[in-house]
Amino acid sequence: MAPIHKPKIKPPVIIAIGVASILLFLLMGIVLDFFVARFEAQQASQSAIATSQQHIEEAQAVAIAASQRSFCSIINLQVQALRENPPPPGNPSRKIIYQAYQDFLILQRKFGC
Repeated sequence: MAPIHKPKIKPPVIIAIGVASILLFLLMGIVLDFFVARFEAQQASQSAIATSQQHIEEAQAVAIAASQRSFCSIINLQVQALRENPPPPGNPSRKIIYQAYQDFLILQRKFGC
């Protein structure tokens, strides 16, 4: 049987391969760390956006409720005193006021004031 010929690798080549391997693993670790940090930053950003959108929606709901209370208080002031339908030959401005009174009553029922 013929002897197996093993190529001789010189020590400087082995050292160079070892150093290159170590540098490659370090580089892979740095790249992986970069992508993990970027992913975490993106997740934090999306969480902050969702939280701020929730705060905006809550503020809008509060503003709408306050606006509706103000609107209802104005309507209630307008319909507080009962107005009677003016006689047909009466003053035209009284008819306009009575029509506005009727409109406010309709709005009061619609908005539940």
